Amino acid sequence: MAFESVYRVSARNSVPPAADVDSLGRELGMDLPIGYRDYVTSFGPGTLCNYLIVTMPNEILNPPTWLEKTNRDILAYIELCVTRPDDQSGLTPADIEQALIFAYASAEAPIWCATRTRGTRLFEHVEGDSSEIRDGFYGLVERCTAQQQHEFPYFEPRNGRRRMRQLNVRSGVGREGFVDAMVRRWGRESLRCSRSKKDELFPVYFLSAIEGCIELHLDPQYNQLPADSFFVRARYDIDSEMEFAACVEPLLLPGGGPHEFIGDAPW
Repeated sequence: MAFESVYRVSARNSVPPAADVDSLGRELGMDLPIGYRDYVTSFGPGTLCNYLIVTMPNEILNPPTWLEKTNRDILAYIELCVTRPDDQSGLTPADIEQALIFAYASAEAPIWCATRTRGTRLFEHVEGDSSEIRDGFYGLVERCTAQQQHEFPYFEPRNGRRRMRQLNVRSGVGREGFVDAMVRRWGRESLRCSRSKKDELFPVYFLSAIEGCIELHLDPQYNQLPADSFFVRARYDIDSEMEFAACVEPLLLPGGGPHEFIGDAPW
């Protein structure tokens, strides 16, 4: 299986057929970036580590209006930047005219593009600088994981079944108390952690029993809650809504949730 090191938060996702990916290259008249075919046929739509969003073949051929405009704006900006004498990517304005965006970050930057004139090479552009990603999407997965200091990469699907909630945990529970509550409910064999250091302020836990991804925000300067309290951002399958609420209810500040997260979800 391609990208076997990536933890699937949920396997309930549809992926484009390999034939669709192959026809994409033919319709574009270009070689697709290294690893793109394996990535999209392994995962489909969604995010890697809440950060990397890869465009699917149908989105490249028929982008929604907002994505089409974003692509034009970004590529126009890159074209200005690649004329700089300190640019290390080797891209020229002529290359950019033939470029397409194959992935972007949930934070809107950087973006990753490939061009008809440079074969299977994948390029990153951020803050006016362009560089090549060695090994294409294989290297990109490694880079995203390392930059975010995860011990293993994880993929969150966009399948219409995910629930995103935020809650405030009362003083006296702490990280260990919250983890113990999850273990008592779902068992230790169901629990994994991608940031396991004891002093980690933003550990990310996974619960296979509810297809859950649970982020603890333990930095008191970040969460702006009473001393020794913290907030949690949780995502899980829609069928586990009641079960998750029952687990966390005894741990909450008065009025502490679970509340629906009203920000922009990364899927």
